[in-house]
Amino acid sequence: MQRVRISSHQAPVHKLGDSQMTLSPKFKLAAIQSSLLHPCLDLELYQKGKLLIPGLPDDIALNCLLRVPVLRHPPCRVVCKRWYLLFSSKDRFFTLRKELGFRVPWLFVFAFHKCTGKIQWQVLDLTHLSWHALPPMPCKDKHESTKLKVYDTDTDSWDPVQGPPLPAQICKPFSVNCTDSRIFVVGRNLHVAVGDISRLNPGSKSEKKWSFSVRWQVVDAPEAFSDLTPSSAQVLIA
Repeated sequence: MQRVRISSHQAPVHKLGDSQMTLSPKFKLAAIQSSLLHPCLDLELYQKGKLLIPGLPDDIALNCLLRVPVLRHPPCRVVCKRWYLLFSSKDRFFTLRKELGFRVPWLFVFAFHKCTGKIQWQVLDLTHLSWHALPPMPCKDKHESTKLKVYDTDTDSWDPVQGPPLPAQICKPFSVNCTDSRIFVVGRNLHVAVGDISRLNPGSKSEKKWSFSVRWQVVDAPEAFSDLTPSSAQVLIA
């Protein structure tokens, strides 16, 4: 017959949201090993007991807040200082989402205003069915050649692609399409610029962001095409 020893020691009971409360491994979320979680002022507020959501541990609260659609970020910034620090920086917000493995499908729409002709990118969040606009693409001045740019979803910004500008033979209006790591730009008179895109390694271990470069090759169109202007172009496997 086995003897059973009963201890009179009782584990301390913590209220939900207590800074000393820990979650069991079964329920605890993956720890975020990021210097962006509590930098500077946010760390100071955290140490003073200012929780992201009162009554919830910060890891669970952050998991909830990172699901807020971009359209709702402006009103969230005025809730408190910690919410302002989270929602005022898209770089920080999307980096944390990426570290937690969040992936949301977006429908990118390239549009122009029918009265002003102003070009803009609009995005439909296919999970929340809400719209938000991308920042304007940096435009060249009158003396600058057209450079290729790439949109970075992590920082919500446009980054220039290293390499030469679009070849001078490619004149507006033009149509653009791509496949694999190549981009095709069809200009007036149906001259085609073929750009080979390559990804560059980060400059240092601390720099996690990838950059890209392009090399152009021009395919001249026959003179018989001199009166043609492209309407659209699409790469199909024939």
